[in-house]
Amino acid sequence: MQIRMTVLGPHVPRGARGSSVDVLVTAPSGTPLSAVSVGLADAVAAAAGGAGAGIPAGSAVPLFAGERALDPDRTVLGEPPLTDGAVLSLGAPGVPGEHAEAPVRLLIAAGPDAGGVHLLHGGQVRIGRSGEAEVPLDDPDVSRLHCAVTVAEDGRASVADLGSTNGTTVDGVPVGERPVPLRPGALLRIGESVLRLEGADTLEHAQTPDSAPPADGGPEPYAAPARRGFWSRRFGTAPSEAAELPRESRPPADPAEAGRWPDPAEVLLAALGGARHSSRDTGHRDALSVRLGTADTHGAPEPLVVSLREAGSLGLAGPRPRLTGLARSVLAQLATLDATDDLELVLLAADRARPLADRLADWSWLGWLPQLRPARGQDCRLLTAYDREQASARLGELLRRLDGDGGGGPAHTVVVVDGDVGPAELRDAVARLGLRGPAAGIHLLCLAETPSATPSSPLTASYETAVADTPGFAECGAVALLSGDVASFLRVLWRPATADPATGESGTAYGTGRAWLDGPGSDPRATPGGDWFAAAVAEGRETPGRPGVVDAVSAAWAERLARALAPLRAPADGEGAGRAPGELPASVRLLDELGLARATPTALTARWADRTRALAVFGAGPRGPLEADLTAEGTQPVFVEGAAGSGKTELLRSLAASLAASERPDRLQLVLIDGGGSERGEGLRVCTDLPHVSTYLPANDPLRMREFAQSLAGELKRRTELLAASRGVPGQRGGGELEPPPSNTLRLRPQSAQAVQSAPDARDVRDARMAQRLLAAQPRLVVIVDDYDALIAPALGSPARPAAGSVVRALDTIARDGGRLAVDLIAATGRPEQTAGASARTRAELLVRLGAAPDVPPGRGELHRPGKSPVPFQAGRVTGRIPRTATARPTVVPLEWERMGAPPTTRPLRELGNGPTDLALLASALQRAAQSAGADVTPVLA
Repeated sequence: MQIRMTVLGPHVPRGARGSSVDVLVTAPSGTPLSAVSVGLADAVAAAAGGAGAGIPAGSAVPLFAGERALDPDRTVLGEPPLTDGAVLSLGAPGVPGEHAEAPVRLLIAAGPDAGGVHLLHGGQVRIGRSGEAEVPLDDPDVSRLHCAVTVAEDGRASVADLGSTNGTTVDGVPVGERPVPLRPGALLRIGESVLRLEGADTLEHAQTPDSAPPADGGPEPYAAPARRGFWSRRFGTAPSEAAELPRESRPPADPAEAGRWPDPAEVLLAALGGARHSSRDTGHRDALSVRLGTADTHGAPEPLVVSLREAGSLGLAGPRPRLTGLARSVLAQLATLDATDDLELVLLAADRARPLADRLADWSWLGWLPQLRPARGQDCRLLTAYDREQASARLGELLRRLDGDGGGGPAHTVVVVDGDVGPAELRDAVARLGLRGPAAGIHLLCLAETPSATPSSPLTASYETAVADTPGFAECGAVALLSGDVASFLRVLWRPATADPATGESGTAYGTGRAWLDGPGSDPRATPGGDWFAAAVAEGRETPGRPGVVDAVSAAWAERLARALAPLRAPADGEGAGRAPGELPASVRLLDELGLARATPTALTARWADRTRALAVFGAGPRGPLEADLTAEGTQPVFVEGAAGSGKTELLRSLAASLAASERPDRLQLVLIDGGGSERGEGLRVCTDLPHVSTYLPANDPLRMREFAQSLAGELKRRTELLAASRGVPGQRGGGELEPPPSNTLRLRPQSAQAVQSAPDARDVRDARMAQRLLAAQPRLVVIVDDYDALIAPALGSPARPAAGSVVRALDTIARDGGRLAVDLIAATGRPEQTAGASARTRAELLVRLGAAPDVPPGRGELHRPGKSPVPFQAGRVTGRIPRTATARPTVVPLEWERMGAPPTTRPLRELGNGPTDLALLASALQRAAQSAGADVTPVLA
């Protein structure tokens, strides 16, 4: 498991970056924070020059996530708040979260500095371009101190102009120096920026620090709060709020379109709160659509929107600072609004004309996004390329998909091409992606650094420069060029509709996913495409008006959003050697699927504290661990069919181990039966070290088998009477008259019969209440049977033959009535034809079919549920030797973003020769965890 996080050094001023370091923590799943706390402190000390950070080398210091102090022994890596994107601080609390209680907030809805969310606590807040302003804007048309918003004690707001050059308007009405009311929802326009006020009623959805998203693991050190206006850090948005756009930004003639194109501030709130996240899957009409800015159309501002599915690829050109801000906004929308599992992002930033430090400053924020983690088995840790070798690897992976060798994975890939990628073969590869990629779900976002278009430097000149400097730009079906003296305006132009030279079908050059060009025989690589672009400019073929105001966001804004989204796709162990969604591995370690790679008592007690379920984990499914909650409706019984060599016995062992890991032994107990006895082996005997196992029965002793059947039947009868008494059913015995099972063959912990016998012999409603309490205190009982067919049809001469019928009858009772008695049955057969009519098979709600063929790995099977499609899985293995990586020491190393696109250095996974098995490791940890939790553990009766 690998987690990327940022650690701030001690004594960091509030809101300042201070001494901090991005680190990569590598550790087995379930590792406590205490195992890496010294390493985190050493990493900060090294980054700050050792003694300069005030941290003695090798010392452990208190760690905080925001204001919350973290318990180093109970806080586990990989669980909130220690997830990807977390920000921790050493020695002192981070930025407090009291800002979430502000009465109103001010959103920067549109403009060159869009996306800001400021909390207003009362009093006067000045807005302007000056550093003295509480809400600073990077808008050249805004005065140094442009206007002031005042929030009264009752939450009402007003606004007054401060003698600005270009004036202030509220909903189109000019504002003078005398304050006028600024109601919630009103649009405040200054320069080219649009701001929107939200009142206290909308803050009902704001999250407190305790309910913050998992990714909000600490302070926001990258945007210093002003005196009364603060950067938003913890917000949730209700669906209705997230869908509400400024009235100025939606076409008045079609109110049904409202909410389709959220402004950058709403995108940030959606990422922090999760209300709109992943709302656009591949079938959504707006999938891969992005808002670039706003333009005046028929007197009303309207969003400038481009669909990558229609355009194929999108080119952006202009001066570097504003160009990068626009690209951040585009990528943030895609990462937040499109389904995480449907989108993959790839970065090509290998242009040697720009220093590496500048490229990292522009793009390191992307590394926090989950969409850059390899999901198709790519040989890297992140889908980035900061040098030509990495760019060659990324382009090779993408080109193989064009040739039909893509495998599974996200449906869409957006490739960011920032400038030149290198030699001619790499430029040609990008051009191929631009031409053929859209048909394979690959879309380019090409960035070209050009002068801003002005009357002295026309649009066509900017376009020709972009085509010459950035590969793939000529293949873009839509281009957005920045214009104006300070590049605050935007012009969006589209390629003309064309006809398929093969079929004559009309459509945009890329919108239908076909790989034809502007016209028969034309080649934009040979002719840069200036003809169509010049014609588009002359015809005014722009969308929707001319010109628009660009939506650009800051690096701090983008990083905050990316950190919030970081935990949404959990990284796998050994990233880079991962598998595509839907692809199953040849073998699976059960403890990895349980998140218990080290299986420590602390991790188990924490797991028990968070669960009140009997969770059976079958192994690895197409999208993570495949599990079933036996306490839920419709999961009892479970029946497994698998021939010899299919791995059915190992699957039963794994189910027993996963159930033991899900609950304390005094709340869940296991009864194990080897139906074949010594005839077929005693495969379940190795599970008797689990403290949850109260009884183990090999079917080789008729006398003991009869005693077991009688004892199990007695326990079922006792639970039935308890259930009847709890419901006040007349004629049933009260709780005080219940007797323990008639035999000691079946042992259950805790021995609740003593408590029952000591209860008063009451005949009124107190019996029902007592029975309810006793019924709730009963441990859940799970009976696991291997070789069930050997009990149904024992072989001639088998020692189990005389008494098998009595055991089967008791198991049939569980199959019929066990669900309401908190008794579950899991049975496996190696001869499905002999168990086809058995009650456990006909009543099975969960049916597992395991394959057995030379080309099928043991444990490969399908889980069948009534009315649902089968789910393939690879069964977890629990009797394998502990791998060396499970005992490896956790490491903390500084994060080198520029190296994340290179192949990771990994060691092969090897088992520890004659060392203990995973099952033994888990059993030992369960024993210690049960003792520390005060659970009664008694020896198994075997």
